[in-house]
Amino acid sequence: TVAITDHGNVQGFPPAMVAAEKAGVKLIYGMEAYFVDDTAKAIYGSKNANFDEEFCVFDIETTGLSFRNDKITEIGAVILKNGEIIARYDTFVNPNIEIPENIIELTGITNEMVADARQIEEVLPEFFEFVGDRILVAHNASFDTGFIRKACDECNLPFNFTYLDTVALSKFINPDLKKHKLDTLADYYKLGDFNHHRACDDAEMLAKDPELKARFEQKLKDDAEFAKLISLLPGLYPRVFDVCSVNQL
Repeated sequence: TVAITDHGNVQGFPPAMVAAEKAGVKLIYGMEAYFVDDTAKAIYGSKNANFDEEFCVFDIETTGLSFRNDKITEIGAVILKNGEIIARYDTFVNPNIEIPENIIELTGITNEMVADARQIEEVLPEFFEFVGDRILVAHNASFDTGFIRKACDECNLPFNFTYLDTVALSKFINPDLKKHKLDTLADYYKLGDFNHHRACDDAEMLAKDPELKARFEQKLKDDAEFAKLISLLPGLYPRVFDVCSVNQL
């Protein structure tokens, strides 16, 4: 008897079987498998919150798209409780580098506007104090948290927040939409105009969707397969969607 192991597939089994039969050898087949988590996620972190409590919707503006090379220029956030905004936070941050012209056109934030702003070393602890132990909510959260994590590394601060990505939620709940950008969703839900690409306004727009919970619950009734998606929100359904009245747009 001979035991064999293939790596990541079983392509070696047929010729091994033929060879073993010719040699009169009994084979024990084995395979070294590779597990990859390719499941889309909406919730990151382990906090099991009660969404009757408060949570923080936030957004940032930056000098560019790379958290490695670019810097934060603005942080905006709102605290919500029972669908109502109860506190706001908004501040410019001095990036200590020039803001490119195309970013100025996109965000409306000029170099002059941030020239006298505080440094991230002062702003970040203040922002974290505003957040407290609440769950964070952001649209395309990997972008915002990427910059925040990088700033944490530079400031020697921990990042231990649980956060919810509303882009992922929109893809699950609105499969008919081809795009899930914040302005697209704002138009889809008829939430009115807002100053897109300004952190304070984007954060408030995320807090305006009163329909999302109802849409989600109807989706669960209509589509059994969709119901399985709640496994992406371990320990948080159904309360997580109380927050979506805030977060989704």
